[in-house]
Amino acid sequence: QVSLEEAPIQLLGIPVLGFIDLAHARGTNQGAQEFEDAFDPPNTGEVLDWKTSKSIRWLKTAREMSKTIQMTLYAKWMLKVLPRLEHVRVSHGYFITAGSDPPRKVSQRLLPEQVENQWEHVERVGRSIIDVIGETEAKNIPANREACGAFGGCPHRAYCTAGQENGLVKFF
Repeated sequence: QVSLEEAPIQLLGIPVLGFIDLAHARGTNQGAQEFEDAFDPPNTGEVLDWKTSKSIRWLKTAREMSKTIQMTLYAKWMLKVLPRLEHVRVSHGYFITAGSDPPRKVSQRLLPEQVENQWEHVERVGRSIIDVIGETEAKNIPANREACGAFGGCPHRAYCTAGQENGLVKFF
C-alpha cells in the first residue's frame, strides 16, 4: 500500500490506486494452453486478475481482455515499477461457478508500445469522466446507448430519455 503521493500511475494528474491479484517477472506462463506459450521471452512480466463467471460463454477473449481499462492500468503499472521489461503478459484466471467446466486462463503478451497505445484510450475515457463529473443534469451527459441492455438492463431506464429513444429506434 502506498499514499496518493507515491502512486506510480497517474491518469491526467490523478493518482490511480488499485489492487493487483498477482504480479511477477518469472518468465513463465502457468496455465498456458500451448507448450510454446509456457515460457516468455526474457524481461517479461505478468499481471493476473482472478475472475469468476457462471459460464464460459461470458469469458473474454485474450484480445478483449488485454484491451480493458483494468488490464491496461495493470500493464502500465508493471512497466512503471519494472522499467527493464520488454513485454507484459496480462491475464485473467477464470473460475467457472456453475457446471463442471474447469478453471481456465486467458492471456495476452503485450509490447510497451501496445500498452501506450491502449493508455491513450484510457486517457480519453478519463477526460470524458472529468468532463461530466460536476454535471447536475443527466440530459447534459452524453448517453452510451450500447450499454442500455448490459448486465440485465440499466437501473435508470425507467426515467432515462436516452434509453427511451434507444427503445424507439428498434421500431424504425
